[in-house]
Amino acid sequence: MKKLLPFVFAMLAMPAFSQVGFNGLNYQAVVRDANGDPLPNQMVSVYIELYNGVGGGFVSYAEEHSVSTNDQGLITLVIGEGVPVSTMNYADVDWTMDTPWSMEVMMDVAGGTNYTVMGSTQLRAVPYAEHAHTADSLTSGLHWEVAGTVLSNTHGGPVRITGDGQVDGNVNVNGYLSLGGALLWPDWDIDAQADKLVVNEGGVGPRLTILDGGNVGVGTTTPDTTLHVVGAFKLEDGSQGAGKVLTSDANGLAVWQPPTGGGGHWTANGNDIHNTNSGKVGIGTTTPGPPLHVYNTVQGSTVRVENSTSTGTINVRTPGCDMYYGVLGNKGYIMNASNTDLAIGTNGLTRMTVTSAGDVGLGTTTPGAELDIFSPDNLARIIMKNPASTNGANFRLNGLELSILNRDAGPLFFATSNLERMRITPSGDVGIGTTAPAHKLDVRGNMRLGNGSEFEQDIHFWSGNGSWQVGTNDAGNGALNNQFYIYDDAVGQYRLTVQRSTGYVGIGTTTPQSALAVNGKITAKEVEVTLAGFPDYVFEPDYDLMTLEE
Repeated sequence: MKKLLPFVFAMLAMPAFSQVGFNGLNYQAVVRDANGDPLPNQMVSVYIELYNGVGGGFVSYAEEHSVSTNDQGLITLVIGEGVPVSTMNYADVDWTMDTPWSMEVMMDVAGGTNYTVMGSTQLRAVPYAEHAHTADSLTSGLHWEVAGTVLSNTHGGPVRITGDGQVDGNVNVNGYLSLGGALLWPDWDIDAQADKLVVNEGGVGPRLTILDGGNVGVGTTTPDTTLHVVGAFKLEDGSQGAGKVLTSDANGLAVWQPPTGGGGHWTANGNDIHNTNSGKVGIGTTTPGPPLHVYNTVQGSTVRVENSTSTGTINVRTPGCDMYYGVLGNKGYIMNASNTDLAIGTNGLTRMTVTSAGDVGLGTTTPGAELDIFSPDNLARIIMKNPASTNGANFRLNGLELSILNRDAGPLFFATSNLERMRITPSGDVGIGTTAPAHKLDVRGNMRLGNGSEFEQDIHFWSGNGSWQVGTNDAGNGALNNQFYIYDDAVGQYRLTVQRSTGYVGIGTTTPQSALAVNGKITAKEVEVTLAGFPDYVFEPDYDLMTLEE
């Protein structure tokens, strides 16, 4: 591995005059290998320590540099402009210590942090710093005298200090002191600006501001009156007391007085205060309209009523009505405490009425039920929607027509005891006892027509060529006069009847006298009598059977 032989080319130090621009130590060195040849154009890392003492001591400052050599292997850097690795900044180095200062240089040719100590050297003062030693021997030719740590001016005129007048200790001025910046104390400073004087508290900010126009601000830097206080203030003159107000006499002398002594329109009554003026009170307006008029030009709450308990209300009262608005528990609260109605309206019209009995009317001021809806345009509707619906469901009274309408492509069903009893599908099929009707009317179970007191019950069947009736009535013959029938509407005749009392069946007749009575021809391939106990002939024995010729 090549050995580095840094050669110190030049070094200048200006610590004593850092306040005028000399805020670092110039450092140059030629980086050479073990043969003494320069290492051109190579990144190297430099670690520099400044400490008090010779050959070792307290490290006051340390920093790192990453620099590149030039074509001749020369590196140039400024001590004080590197990356600090200690807790103290370069500006905090106390150059006033009487002990010698030394510098130790370490280097890593690879540009990393594996440093090798290249050597240390004691710092020597340069001409600028040497000049600082003459500061202790100022003569009175410039009207300045130095006695130990005290610097005094014998000129007798003003003393002007440019910059910040930062002084550790006391400053006694017989004339006046002119500062080009701020006058500083450990926790306070006075800053004289072009248009104001500001007293600042360290870590807090401005406490007192005096503008060139004479306005004084406490807690504000922009006072707009002679005395502008942001925050509370306290005035003690011996006359202060609880509930008193600050007033003034004709000469402007401020005194504390009871509220009644100020001659205003407010009177105290114990812990209460009331207005004795017969006019109106305006907040935010000089021309109030109602007795209390609050005007606000900023968006947000205009009036706030706050209660530390769970209930807070505003009470509006007339001789005939007692209204409350506010919060009851965790609920918003509107209540008419009188035995009168509550109305809610828009556009100057009443839209909803709640009677003293609890009936609610929408569109009517005289509801006759718990919920009474009235529409003046002859169409009263209730519309219900949810996120899954588009058009929703309607309960509608159109004139004298009442309808329940599902306006979306969904079924309509009716239920009792939490069980579905009837369903109407989107295609119009009606199911009773089934949730999947397959026909216009699909009944799963028994069906009954009538209740026994009606004369006639039937079902009509229509087609393009006529209609039929199937039903029962009390127009039959027999003891019960009840019959089942099939009736042809086209010709107005009973085609088939079954008598309830006898069981006789009539075809073409409504008065069958036997088990089967046919008023008309019968066509059959054969008639066979097979029942036991019955005769095997068709005609009665005494029936005179006519011959074929007859």
